[in-house]
Amino acid sequence: MLIILVHGTWGRGLLPGIIRTSRPRWFEEGSTFRTHLLQAMGANTHEPVFEPFHWSGANSLLEREEAGLALAKRLRQLLADWPNERVVLVSHSHGGNVVAIALRNLPNRAAAEVVTLATPFTTLIPRDIDRQERAIVRNGALAALCAVLFYTPLSWALAFMVVSPDGASEFVKGALLMGLIMGTIFWLVRFVLRWFTYSSERASRLVNASQHGWIPQDRLLVLRAVDDEAALSLAAGSIANRLSRVLSPLTGLLSLLLFLTFMLFLGYAIYHATTTEIVTEHLGIDYGPNRWQNGLSEAYAQEFLLAGAIVISEEYFYLPMSIILLVLVV
Repeated sequence: MLIILVHGTWGRGLLPGIIRTSRPRWFEEGSTFRTHLLQAMGANTHEPVFEPFHWSGANSLLEREEAGLALAKRLRQLLADWPNERVVLVSHSHGGNVVAIALRNLPNRAAAEVVTLATPFTTLIPRDIDRQERAIVRNGALAALCAVLFYTPLSWALAFMVVSPDGASEFVKGALLMGLIMGTIFWLVRFVLRWFTYSSERASRLVNASQHGWIPQDRLLVLRAVDDEAALSLAAGSIANRLSRVLSPLTGLLSLLLFLTFMLFLGYAIYHATTTEIVTEHLGIDYGPNRWQNGLSEAYAQEFLLAGAIVISEEYFYLPMSIILLVLVV
């Protein structure tokens, strides 16, 4: 009997060949799994030959497809060299998907028996999304992340005003500038990666990579624990997929509202970027010499959000940056 052991995602660790564990991994010689398996098979059985199959272990469909093709090539060699031997494939986690891809590329899929341990079998199905819906979701997601990148430094700035009102102005400028830089970097990275992520050719390749070969039921054993990560991830994915289909129109509307809210916030910041007097007149608050310290005790949170945005364009240096961010978001 020939038993081929296929590890799953990061089965050899994050840095295989560099970082070694003191104990052998489940597929290595001397491991607890192999010892218990031999004991369970009994002394009357001829000792099987173990062969671990190593692959990158990366959490990627394309990496698993490449590994599956390599495993199929290896299986063809073994079946030719061991024509009368029983071949069993034991796989863990996404190693089961590697095995399924390998069998898809074998002429005789019943030539080997398959055992999977906690494997989250996944198949991609392309979804038809019209251009308008795609634009709404994409812009809404971009606006949401830009809002997070922008509001987080502003929150730090407001906290700094409470601790040290004197000198808060320069800190606020720096924090908001950092938010603008983070948002700009995000947009540039997204612009570069979108060609690789959303290309139809890549999408088709991912769909093809997720297709499994049919395995006869009498040659397949699927093992899962009650709360193993595979079962939980599949359940969570099914629930999320169902919710996304039911709430798709509402999600698009919420994304659009979030996008418009963020645009409105930036519009206020630019509109009130001329002088502090305009803010004082608009909010009805006289900040005085220690305007931030006095304002903290007199204004509401949303008023300080507006006042903090004004600092972006104070002295007109940050006004162009506000306009640039506005253009990038659009």
